[in-house]
Amino acid sequence: MARTTEPVFRRPGSPIYYAWVPDPRTGRSVRKSTGCRNQGEAIAWRRRYVRADQDPAGDAARTVTLQGVLDDFLESRADRTKKDGRALSTSTREFYQAKASMVAAVLGADTLAAKIDATAIDGYLKARRADMTQRGERVTDHTISKELAVLRAALQRAKRIGKWRGDLDA
Repeated sequence: MARTTEPVFRRPGSPIYYAWVPDPRTGRSVRKSTGCRNQGEAIAWRRRYVRADQDPAGDAARTVTLQGVLDDFLESRADRTKKDGRALSTSTREFYQAKASMVAAVLGADTLAAKIDATAIDGYLKARRADMTQRGERVTDHTISKELAVLRAALQRAKRIGKWRGDLDA
């Protein structure tokens, strides 16, 4: 076996490699199973783990989908109350759900949130306006602006909790 400077090793009698990685809470090194049987894969696993630890938003950018962002937003709205302490009405929550569903349907629920930028929004506008003419539906610019308002609020929340890094103004 070739020697490496990476802190990965196998325990005696085990085919699985382990790695020394920083504990996110204390910063001290802890032993963690990589689940890998190959030293090269174990080294790659450790590098990904350390990179994700150093930049959790970067890891989120590679894994968080539009559907996840919208679901987080809808959950936050379900927990929200009015000034007088009452929960939001069912019709308000249904409104948010309907607008979020349309955004997910047009942009694609599996689209990475990191890929949502001005170009994606322009494509959304073009697709929704094309829907207006093709289907003969009565979809106005006002309806589209409501959908985009829900998307903006969802992205603002995602940015606040570190799941999206884009520029809302762009």
